[in-house]
Amino acid sequence: ATEELRAEQRTTRAGKLDEDPQAVAERFRAGELDTLDLVRHYGVILDWGTAELLPRTTEQYRDMLKRRAAACWSVPPQPAG
Repeated sequence: ATEELRAEQRTTRAGKLDEDPQAVAERFRAGELDTLDLVRHYGVILDWGTAELLPRTTEQYRDMLKRRAAACWSVPPQPAG
């Protein structure tokens, strides 16, 4: 990915955790998103056998992401060395 794309992703990533989980699940079922999109970008957890939204699990997972990872998402990576 280019630096420009990475910068854009940093600015939009946190907002994806606040998108309506049911709408995100519907986009998955429509083929617009894949499993990694759901988990990594939107923090949405489904029953993978039925594609049914697991609302409590999604809420807990999103809370954990916000506590442990989201604070670092807007910070550009530091050069190595």
